[in-house]
Amino acid sequence: MPVATPNVARISFEGKNRIAFGIYMIVIGSCLLLVPNALLELLHMPREIFAGVSAAAFGPIHILAVQVLVLAAYNLVAAKHDLKPLIDAGMHGGTLTTLVFIILVGIGLIHPINLLLPAVDMLSIAATAVHRLRRR
Repeated sequence: MPVATPNVARISFEGKNRIAFGIYMIVIGSCLLLVPNALLELLHMPREIFAGVSAAAFGPIHILAVQVLVLAAYNLVAAKHDLKPLIDAGMHGGTLTTLVFIILVGIGLIHPINLLLPAVDMLSIAATAVHRLRRR
């Protein structure tokens, strides 16, 4: 039985943005799973005592990595099937995440480089907002 592939031309602009974000989340989740300390050091966060898959020692950071990968899958499925409510929920969640990161940086709890994490989501949300305004 052949596997159905989505027609990229039929995926909405919002869906294409969610696909890009889902791919970004796969990269982040994979880094957290396989080489967590490399990502944590880049973000000026403390090293994880569980080194990663190669050390065969799993810790809380790896549970977070799996959750990030699951959320990536949700974004990809929502985009593939053009599930507007799920796409919109992801965009609202991304806005909230960005605001929380800005507050945490503002009060000095995390390094400003951490704003790179929600930056991809905010670019996607901004592009979608501009696209929707132009369609009106």
